Amino acid sequence: MRGNVNWMIVFAVLIGFGSTAVPVEAQSIIYVDDDAPPGGDGTSWGTAFNYLQDALAAAVPADEIWTAAGTYKPDQGAGQIPGDREASFQLITGVAIYGGLAGDEDPATFDLDDRDFAGNETILTGDLAGDDGPGFANNDENSYHVITGSETAETAVVDGSTITGGNADHSDFPHYFGGGMYSNLGSPTVANCAFIGNTASNWGGGMFNEDISSPALTNCTFSGNTASGGGGMFNALSSPTLTDCTFTRNNAAGNGGGMGSFFTSSPTLISCTFTGNTARRGGGMANAPGNPTLTNCTFSKNTAGEYGGGMYNGSSIPTLTNCMLWGNYDRGGSDESAQIHGGSPSVAYSCIQGLDTLAGEGNIGDDPLLTSNGMHLRASSPCIDAGDPLGDYTDETDIDGEPREIGGRVDMGADEFLDTDGDALPDWWEQLHFGSPTAGVASVDSDNDGRDNLTEYVGDTDPLEPPRTYYVELTGNDDWDGLATEWDGEHGPKATIQAGMDAAHPYEGDVVVVGSGTYTGAGNRDLDFFGKAIIVQSSDPNDPELVSATVIDCEGTEAVEHRAFWFHSGEGPNSVVAGFTVTGGYATDGGAVSCILSSPMLSNCTFSENSANGDGGGMYNSSSSPTLANCAFIGNTANGDGGGMRNEDNSSPTLTNCDFSGSTARRGGALYNDTSSPMLTTCTFSGNTANDDGGGMYVSVRRSTS
Repeated sequence: MRGNVNWMIVFAVLIGFGSTAVPVEAQSIIYVDDDAPPGGDGTSWGTAFNYLQDALAAAVPADEIWTAAGTYKPDQGAGQIPGDREASFQLITGVAIYGGLAGDEDPATFDLDDRDFAGNETILTGDLAGDDGPGFANNDENSYHVITGSETAETAVVDGSTITGGNADHSDFPHYFGGGMYSNLGSPTVANCAFIGNTASNWGGGMFNEDISSPALTNCTFSGNTASGGGGMFNALSSPTLTDCTFTRNNAAGNGGGMGSFFTSSPTLISCTFTGNTARRGGGMANAPGNPTLTNCTFSKNTAGEYGGGMYNGSSIPTLTNCMLWGNYDRGGSDESAQIHGGSPSVAYSCIQGLDTLAGEGNIGDDPLLTSNGMHLRASSPCIDAGDPLGDYTDETDIDGEPREIGGRVDMGADEFLDTDGDALPDWWEQLHFGSPTAGVASVDSDNDGRDNLTEYVGDTDPLEPPRTYYVELTGNDDWDGLATEWDGEHGPKATIQAGMDAAHPYEGDVVVVGSGTYTGAGNRDLDFFGKAIIVQSSDPNDPELVSATVIDCEGTEAVEHRAFWFHSGEGPNSVVAGFTVTGGYATDGGAVSCILSSPMLSNCTFSENSANGDGGGMYNSSSSPTLANCAFIGNTANGDGGGMRNEDNSSPTLTNCDFSGSTARRGGALYNDTSSPMLTTCTFSGNTANDDGGGMYVSVRRSTS
């Protein structure tokens, strides 16, 4: 049997597997360390440059730049203008930048493949002022592009760095493309890098490639990037090659949450994963037109507001072999069209949910039996040994760096299941947690949390770490770990709710407890679960006084919209909000809460004095079925429909002991339902008004005209 390695949602790439350093015959090594004494010449660690820009200025082809753990900004160095948003790290053909170093390695004895990326994180950031907050707050002064790869060949290398804080928001070309990295006519090599928290007002939040750019990416992660198209990556007339790369939690307002490839772009993807990405079309990937080729890729838990939760194709002809598309959603649900929509795809030896029109050579529609994160196979998965029987994958690896084609045919998807001792625990997982591929015992509860090790593997939880409680207090600090209610010298509370949510494990069952007080500003509004199954609550959701004293004031306006919670990553009933008072929300739809293709649980909450310029002053649900218990909607307004709540596109929320009072709208003062079927038990409606119809409730049923 067979196997895989670790799914660390953002930092999987930073652990490092296999030999991915690109060999360059070095003329010399230039050293960079932000902690070195100032005035260095870069000839040794002791005399290292403090700034990466100085090393790039000194480099010539065949040089290597060794960069120690630290934070490096493109506006720092000789000749740079502090605060210059146009400053960027320009890659150089023949020059390789290596991060992930401690700053004491001897090049005569040290192997670059032994770098500790997580322990020695090298950060290239566009946050020039060093003041970025959650949700892209305070990024107006950030660099347009952290890295530029234009007009470079494959020997221009960046390897082992975190690229973050790019903000391509300018109105002039090209400064609205590629917040993390921008390449025009460039084909650099990018390995072991994480593109995290970059944004672009147009295309390519994490990376933008145009005009016949063909970069090669290996073992890279794109997470939490956003753009109008191609939240993680956008390709225009470009065909990059990606191997063992991960796209997660990226968002596009338009097409391609994880990746967008347009204008005859034809990327090649091998053993790549797309999970938890969102977009209007093509939550995981959007192509129009072009001919992308995907081999052993996995698309899971991606969502699209309209079409193609997994992949959207407009007049494109993608080729998929040994791929898996399962658990992706769009407005029509999770059928085949939600997995792959449009175009003329050629699909073989792949697992597709709702398999119908794509039934063909070797394709299956059976449940692949994935772990909770949608990334790894379980021992009884029908995808094991079900890939192309004639393909040669002997030199390829899976997402965990393990070899393909173990003992027979290749597996479907990005994971190759290896289980030497046959205990249903894969080798990589036992090695990671127990130090040996045969050391774990499936039936043992190693952390005494009521779940044995096999349950922990399937649930993507840590077998040695029980669920944790994270605390948020107005007196906290987001640099603290959140594991105590006050600073004790080692642990202390977070200052913002989003920071507490970000610290929680996505599947462990962690709880975020928010102390009483009024929470405002960045990090305390537009809160995003990113698909995590966690509980976010006040200190006692059953105490009405504490609920009224734990307030999220969104401070939204018509000019600057803000709401409290935004569910858009397929959240289910294990994503819980409990015991808050939410006020001051203002958004186009869903003044306080918006649910798109998500069905969270909300209990003991009060939504008061929130507004929508469109629909759903208190709450907006589209293709969503949240559960609400003991909630109150008071004095909310909508210029459109549903002052308290609007449900549309087959939403079926369950409401128990909920009150709607004093809310107003055009139609459905309290509640508006359009092709939706809410279930209400012991709910009250009083003092709600509508300008047109349905002061309390309005029900609309669309009829087919065909």
